[in-house]
Amino acid sequence: MDKKILIIIGMAILILVLIIVFAVPKISNAYKMEGFQQGVAVCQQQITNTLITDLSTRGYTTLTVGDKVITLGIIPTEEQLKQMKEQKGEAQ
Repeated sequence: MDKKILIIIGMAILILVLIIVFAVPKISNAYKMEGFQQGVAVCQQQITNTLITDLSTRGYTTLTVGDKVITLGIIPTEEQLKQMKEQKGEAQ
C-alpha cells in the first residue's frame, strides 16, 4: 500500500476516536439534562396540583403574599359565597 493511503486511514481513525471522545459525552449529557428538566417540570406540576387541591379543600380561593393577592382560579363554594356576602354586609 501507498504511504498516502496509510496516512488517510490513520487520519480517519484519529477523527473517529476524537469524535467518540468529545462528541459522545456531550450528546449523552444533553439527553440527561433534557430528562432532568422534564422531571423538574413534572415535579413542579405535581406540587402545584397538590397545593391547589389542598387549599381548595380547606376553602381558600386566594392567597395573600406580602401585599399581593394571588387568585388560585378556584370557584368559591356556596359557604364561601355566603361568608363573602356576610362580610360585605358587615362592612356596610
